[in-house]
Amino acid sequence: MAETTIRLTESTYRAVHDKLETGEFDNEDQVIDAAIKALDHYDYEAKMDTLRNAVLEGKNSEIVHNFDPDKLLKEIHKDFEAKCGHI
Repeated sequence: MAETTIRLTESTYRAVHDKLETGEFDNEDQVIDAAIKALDHYDYEAKMDTLRNAVLEGKNSEIVHNFDPDKLLKEIHKDFEAKCGHI
């Protein structure tokens, strides 16, 4: 197991120890591990919400007739170069 030292604000230190006082965790490591898992879950849910919204937007959009993927790709490249410069 890797070891490191971290500096906590007073409020974060108190929050960690408040969690320990509940008896739900045996040590600081478990509190930090739970916090990281919660952040990972939050990130996952945020990505899933973005994906769900994109799918719904596509589902609710109009059907495009005469779609030209090459034209779209050229427009995307043109926009990219305008924002980021030529690669």
